[in-house]
Amino acid sequence: MKNLMLIPLLILLMPQAFAARYIVMMKDQLPVFGNSPSFERDIDGTIESRLLQINSYIIHSDSEADFERLKQNPDVGYVEKDQIIPYQMEVPLYLDKSKGKSPVVEAPVAGIPWGVGAIHAQAAWPASEQGQGARVLLIDSGLDKNHPYLKDSFEKGRDFTGESDGSDITDIRGHGTHVAGIISGKQDVNGFSGVAPKAKILMARACFEKGCSTAAIVSAINWGVSQKVDVMNISISGISSTPAQDEAIKRADKAGVSVVASSGNWGSNRVFFPAALPTVIAVGAVDPRLVRATFSQYGPELSVVAPGVDVYSTFPLSRGKSYSVLFDFLNGSSVKFLASTFGGTREVRGSLKGELVDCGEGDTPGDFARKNIKGGFALVRRGSGKFMNKINNAIKAGAAAIIFVNNRPGLEVGRFTEEGKTLPISIFMIEKKNATAIQERVSRGERVLATLQAGTTGFQVMSGTSMAAPHVTGVVALMKAANKKLKSTEIKKILMRTASAPAGENSKNEYGAGLLNAENAVRAATGIRWMSEPGIMAHSDSF
Repeated sequence: MKNLMLIPLLILLMPQAFAARYIVMMKDQLPVFGNSPSFERDIDGTIESRLLQINSYIIHSDSEADFERLKQNPDVGYVEKDQIIPYQMEVPLYLDKSKGKSPVVEAPVAGIPWGVGAIHAQAAWPASEQGQGARVLLIDSGLDKNHPYLKDSFEKGRDFTGESDGSDITDIRGHGTHVAGIISGKQDVNGFSGVAPKAKILMARACFEKGCSTAAIVSAINWGVSQKVDVMNISISGISSTPAQDEAIKRADKAGVSVVASSGNWGSNRVFFPAALPTVIAVGAVDPRLVRATFSQYGPELSVVAPGVDVYSTFPLSRGKSYSVLFDFLNGSSVKFLASTFGGTREVRGSLKGELVDCGEGDTPGDFARKNIKGGFALVRRGSGKFMNKINNAIKAGAAAIIFVNNRPGLEVGRFTEEGKTLPISIFMIEKKNATAIQERVSRGERVLATLQAGTTGFQVMSGTSMAAPHVTGVVALMKAANKKLKSTEIKKILMRTASAPAGENSKNEYGAGLLNAENAVRAATGIRWMSEPGIMAHSDSF
């Protein structure tokens, strides 16, 4: 039965042919501009673009006969149909499933995303000038280029999806904007920052509503090579690769451009493509305890792991969600705390108000018995019990909402149901450090009113290996800012050899070489520069 259940999953992950475009790779160099390729007179379609860096053309044609004609042309090395890589599943997060015992990493500066602190990015900034001079190509869903935390780092962008004249890089999903903030989000007075806040971003839009186009990805890589970027980030993963994508990645490596890609979000022992290609830096995800996230794919190709759970970063303006809980007391005072909410629960639109009732850990119906909880808000401590058991007890008792008190630093997000299903209750979470005084007041019988509040912002918390990869890309930008002479092969070696030891058992390469360490990597990068200067012994395999 398990094998039967796997079949539709694989079908979902397989790229789907998008017959309107073909990628045609020539056997010889492309003719100079103004000269037509030999196949042009034989097809009904039109040449959409010339990819000089990878010796290819993108052809727009709805004719299956054109595909066959192109394959028969003696000057054509190969031809493939554009494939649409489906978006990865929404990461449901584990919520109690991770078995790690490592302590939570506290950010060294208030407000800084936990991942930036976990990889010691700040310690790498002095030697790398925060990425000044490094240029990053982001191949993704687009970018909010006017976002106040991204507009200074944005250099230029192009749309390769075929949906515009090439100028529209609007981010309809928010994914690309989130990834960009992880790489080079502007540093602010509260501590928020990307890994390399002074690096420049070039956005290549390769994804649209249906998914990500292989023709667009290949075109984007070609553009990145022509633009002489230092590193490319591809937070896209599919079950297979294509000859054109393989060749494009090889050409990027030959040009000295590092390619960083996410391993995939299905939790299996198989790294997806393009991360699985030999020259690519394949990145898996860890949670705030530095333990492998249960969704993070792994295998022999995995290079390193990086923060990929509950990552706070930029999002298209007014499309990010912000959540808080306002507590009102009898003496007229009030206090407001940041909160998180969960997918698959009843959405709060604007605000929702109710009386707070202390229900302990909520693991048994007795925690809710003989309490005036009907229509009220259950204050429930997160303990060792299962979330769904607590939730079902609250629903049966008639609670309108649950406010979970986390039992570890920070907040968590996730999903409690399958896509399309919604629990008949609203659920928020507040941090443990903020809840002690609230719990004391409620437990001694004081009446406390709670208001769940939902608003919009230009930031969002997201999880996935898509969020882990840009941490690595940001560190590569720091390394290149510190030493422009580094080759892509050297960068991959340095990242792996300077990684911190894994927090968990690693016999199956679930962590690759270990946790990304920006400080060590930049130190090694500057060490190679000194050894490579004229008159000094050339660097070798010393890192």
